[in-house]
Amino acid sequence: MRIVLSGNIPDQVPYFPTIYTDHACVASGYRFEEALINPSLGAKCMLEA
Repeated sequence: MRIVLSGNIPDQVPYFPTIYTDHACVASGYRFEEALINPSLGAKCMLEA
Protein backbone atom coordinates (compact mmCIF):
# COMPACT_ATOMS: atom_id res chain seq x y z
CA MET A 1 0.00 0.00 0.00
CA ARG A 2 2.86 2.37 0.70
CA ILE A 3 4.06 2.00 -2.89
CA VAL A 4 0.57 2.59 -4.30
CA LEU A 5 -0.07 5.61 -2.07
CA SER A 6 3.22 7.12 -3.21
CA GLY A 7 2.03 6.89 -6.84
CA ASN A 8 4.21 3.99 -7.99
CA ILE A 9 3.20 0.65 -9.50
CA PRO A 10 3.57 -2.29 -7.09
CA ASP A 11 5.11 -5.63 -8.04
CA GLN A 12 2.14 -7.50 -6.54
CA VAL A 13 -1.47 -6.88 -5.59
CA PRO A 14 -1.46 -4.43 -2.66
CA TYR A 15 -2.91 -5.50 0.67
CA PHE A 16 -4.63 -3.01 2.93
CA PRO A 17 -5.08 -4.28 6.47
CA THR A 18 -8.54 -4.02 7.95
CA ILE A 19 -7.66 -2.18 11.12
CA TYR A 20 -9.84 0.69 12.21
CA THR A 21 -8.32 4.12 12.64
CA ASP A 22 -9.09 4.35 16.34
CA HIS A 23 -7.23 1.13 17.15
CA ALA A 24 -4.38 1.98 14.77
CA CYS A 25 -3.88 5.31 16.52
CA VAL A 26 -3.65 3.69 19.93
CA ALA A 27 -1.26 1.01 18.60
CA SER A 28 0.92 3.75 17.07
CA GLY A 29 0.98 5.93 20.16
CA TYR A 30 -1.45 8.61 18.99
CA ARG A 31 -4.89 9.66 20.19
CA PHE A 32 -7.87 9.07 17.91
CA GLU A 33 -8.86 12.72 18.35
CA GLU A 34 -5.59 13.73 16.67
CA ALA A 35 -6.58 11.69 13.59
CA LEU A 36 -9.98 13.38 13.53
CA ILE A 37 -8.27 16.77 13.41
CA ASN A 38 -5.64 15.60 10.89
CA PRO A 39 -7.06 12.81 8.67
CA SER A 40 -3.69 12.04 7.07
CA LEU A 41 -2.49 10.98 10.51
CA GLY A 42 -5.12 8.22 10.50
CA ALA A 43 -3.69 6.76 7.29
CA LYS A 44 -0.17 7.02 8.71
CA CYS A 45 -1.24 5.18 11.87
CA MET A 46 -2.87 2.40 9.85
CA LEU A 47 0.34 1.89 7.87
CA GLU A 48 2.43 1.88 11.05
CA ALA A 49 0.09 -0.55 12.80
